[in-house]
Amino acid sequence: MRRFSGESGMPWALLRASPTSASRGVPRPPGAPRAGSHELVKLSQAQAPPLAVGQGLRSTFPTPGIDPACEDDHTYNPPMKKLLLPLLTALSACASTPADPPPMNSRPPETNRMEVGHLPTPFSAEEIRDACVEGATRDYVLSGENQPPRLRMTFGPDVNGQVVVTTTLTDEEGEVLGASDDPPSTWKAFQAHASFPENATTITSGRHTAAAGTFDCWTYTLSGPSDTVTTFVFARDLPGPPLDLVVTRNGTLIQRMELLDYQPRSR
Repeated sequence: MRRFSGESGMPWALLRASPTSASRGVPRPPGAPRAGSHELVKLSQAQAPPLAVGQGLRSTFPTPGIDPACEDDHTYNPPMKKLLLPLLTALSACASTPADPPPMNSRPPETNRMEVGHLPTPFSAEEIRDACVEGATRDYVLSGENQPPRLRMTFGPDVNGQVVVTTTLTDEEGEVLGASDDPPSTWKAFQAHASFPENATTITSGRHTAAAGTFDCWTYTLSGPSDTVTTFVFARDLPGPPLDLVVTRNGTLIQRMELLDYQPRSR
């Protein structure tokens, strides 16, 4: 069957194809006022007590000077605002919604760098091996110039550190148009498919949605000759071939391979 070729040189079958009661019992200092009325004082959200977890904060809080109920026992109540602010601040922090997880690293680990002058690969050989077990499949929707509708990659068994990947092309109804077995490849060779020159490639990170779902991803954008740009989107929890691969030339789509389904779904 015909093999598909792309501009990136990546040999995967891929391109072949977000109050209070006042405190009591504190003696009133001499000269302190004997009575006063509750005054509503506008507080900031950081100062106000929480209504409930996830429900926001009160905008006002009563600040008594002297509790009228304490006049007869001659006790003095310091302003509740001063007494409670430290507690309110702590409670507000506890009642706020959980903090967002730390942002994803903008680059894969340096230990994945395979050669000088190239960027680190998204996955190590061991990560690809552990994810692409015998019988694992990746199903893609293809679009662009002269592309068949569907492509399936099936991983064979690991034999002495090497694996054979079978590429099957089908139409939209699932009728097989052709199939081929790639030569046996080591896991290091698979890792090297995503080793791109640093001076021609940028890496960004973020969420990406494909037909198979939404994933946290690393995106490698490779600039090639003749204004060709190849974008490889790798799902961080799905080591192996890209989640999405797009080739454009002068802004025109040449080829796209978008993950439709995958097995096993243990991730």
